[in-house]
Amino acid sequence: MELPELAQKLREMYDTAPQGEQALQVHLFGIKYAAELSRFSSSAVVRRAGLDKGYAPEVSKARNLARYVTLQQQENPPMTTPNISPEQVQAMAQLVGIPIADADLPEVANRFGSLMQELAQLQDLDLDGIEPATIFPDPEAPAA
Repeated sequence: MELPELAQKLREMYDTAPQGEQALQVHLFGIKYAAELSRFSSSAVVRRAGLDKGYAPEVSKARNLARYVTLQQQENPPMTTPNISPEQVQAMAQLVGIPIADADLPEVANRFGSLMQELAQLQDLDLDGIEPATIFPDPEAPAA
């Protein structure tokens, strides 16, 4: 893998990281691509990816840790929160007639992104052979 491809992988991992987990993804990148990183300086990869130069030592540390770490393949890898901007949320809210105060837009965007992340996990369910069921409440069951 050449420098531009490595930098692109780093940028993708950084950009698609869940909120607050960007540094974790930088470390994971260093571990995952340790062999490829041996041909390039961490500074060059980080600079080419357009990230803050402070991430270069983190990539180096993770690359050095790689020999002690075994990555496990997850059957269902964690979903990342979709990047939904407050402006997009405002536009959707206006379309359906829901007023949202400007001050609340970042929080609503974050929650909407989290909801979309959870809903996306439903797409991974293997529902072949599962018949739909209609469930009616039991009128004799005690109220909760």
